[in-house]
This record gives sequence, C-alpha cells and structure tokens, in this order.
Amino acid sequence: MRLRTRTGRLDAGVQIGDPGLPDLGGAETVVSLNWTHDGQDSPVIPSRGIHSRASLQYFANAPGLPAGSANTRATEGVTQGQFVGSWVWSVGKRGTGRIFLSGGGGTSFDGHPLPTEQFALGGPFRLGAYNVGEQRGDHFLLATGGYLRQAMRLPDFLGGPVFVGGWLDNGAAYDAWHDADWATQMSLGVIADTLIGPAFVGTSAGFDGRWRFYIGLGHVLP
Repeated sequence: MRLRTRTGRLDAGVQIGDPGLPDLGGAETVVSLNWTHDGQDSPVIPSRGIHSRASLQYFANAPGLPAGSANTRATEGVTQGQFVGSWVWSVGKRGTGRIFLSGGGGTSFDGHPLPTEQFALGGPFRLGAYNVGEQRGDHFLLATGGYLRQAMRLPDFLGGPVFVGGWLDNGAAYDAWHDADWATQMSLGVIADTLIGPAFVGTSAGFDGRWRFYIGLGHVLP
C-alpha cells in the first residue's frame, strides 16, 4: 500500500482524438492511496493466480474551464475510487490452456470531473471494438472472460510461449446508471512473450457493427 501526493502544473490540449475535450492549464494537486496484490507467476500470460489493484484519489486542486463556459463540470474537490484485477488458471493435461477473468469498476462518487479525468474505456481487453478512450464517464464497470491456448514456443533467444484465443468484453463508462450504454464485444488475438516484451495482434468486433484491429507491444491483462 502506498500513500502519495502529486503536485505540479497541468497543461492539456487536444491534438488527436475527441475534439470535444477541453484545453486546460493550471496547478494540480492530487492525493492518492494505492494498493496492489500480485499473486500471478508471469507478467505476460500467467499460468495461475490473481492480480488486483485498488486506488483512491482526491483532487485537492485542479485547473478549471475558462470563465464563461456553460459546462458546470469541475475536477477540483472530486474523489475517485477504482478497483481492477485479473484471475487466471490453467486447464488441460499439460496446462497449455488458460481461462481468465478480468475487469473492474470505478466511481467518482458524487463528483462530476472534466472529461480529462473521467474513466475511459476502449482498446484491447477494455471494449476493444472502440477506439482507445472512446467511452468516457464519471463511473465505469467492465467484465472480460476468455480462453487462451499455447500454440507454440519461440526459440529461447527470441522469447517464450505464443498463445492464441478469444474473449468477450461487457461494460460501459457512464455518468448515470440509467444512461449507461452497455456494450458486448468479441475479440480474437495472438499474444507472444518476446525479448522486447509482450506482443499482441488481434481484432475486436461489437454486435453494433463496430470493429478494430490492433498490433501492439506492452502489458496485456489488467
């Protein structure tokens, strides 16, 4: 568990993505409490265990919108809580299969932060048929479940196992429960443990016709 305070100046402007996000500038002070439990045996595709993270943060000071803005949102004074995690276990005679569950939830309690500090969904394992950060809201809920199977193993000088599989995401980021736009999306992908880190190639599709294709390097499961 770790308690920390971050203070500095925040300057945020839209270069790509949602043009509706505001341009902000000013002092910011955040107090946060973070807890992490790591009971998994690999940072890429573990064979078993639970990994979970919980956080609570308070925006003691934050830049606001320019004077005269009709938007009544404000990040200053908002408290946010969040919990995310993943659970993995092996199946099959040789343990080459992996069943996993992941997801979590977050809330801004009674606060209404600016879009720059809202919870965001979109991207692999976070409603993958949406663009990264496409769904934003004061709260979010997300659940993912799937199956991966080891298809091969790279030579030792290149990395480790290569997994193929599929998973299902369901969730939403929303401002009010009755306005939540719940989405269910399916994904297929290949994940390889390489010398330069986890490599991921996959595609996601939603029942509304949305879809995305991904190629990336970096952490995979929450």
